[in-house]
Amino acid sequence: MSGNGLHVLAGLDGSGESRAALASAVRLFRASISHVTLAVALDYDGDLRNVPQSEEDRARAILADAAPLVVDALGVEPAQVVLVGRPADALCRYARDHECDLVVVGPRGHGASRWFFGSVASQLARGAGVPVAILPATAAVGVQQVS
Repeated sequence: MSGNGLHVLAGLDGSGESRAALASAVRLFRASISHVTLAVALDYDGDLRNVPQSEEDRARAILADAAPLVVDALGVEPAQVVLVGRPADALCRYARDHECDLVVVGPRGHGASRWFFGSVASQLARGAGVPVAILPATAAVGVQQVS
């Protein structure tokens, strides 16, 4: 992204780990960040028309819940997007298309998706085309999980 600072894309899934990764990134890179985009990637084919409304609503709630963390730390409102597709691919595509400087994810996902999101973090680390920070939950204190 053009400008004076980093454009950070944070992949969220509602887990404490993904939210902690966002909190850690904001804390670690605070002085360098100019723009934050929060993203939830839903593993469906096609576009949002193929996603059940309950899943889209859940994704938007995750984004809305995480936004105040960015506002409180940086004083700026983050962009919020719901992506569709295989999560690693969707995050990579968005990062490249929107010139993000850094993709931030947690090491594991939420509930039954713990293995899956760990796989997403691993896939991102191997070939995102942009720098990826996989930040552990222990790096942020006082982070709560979205139900």
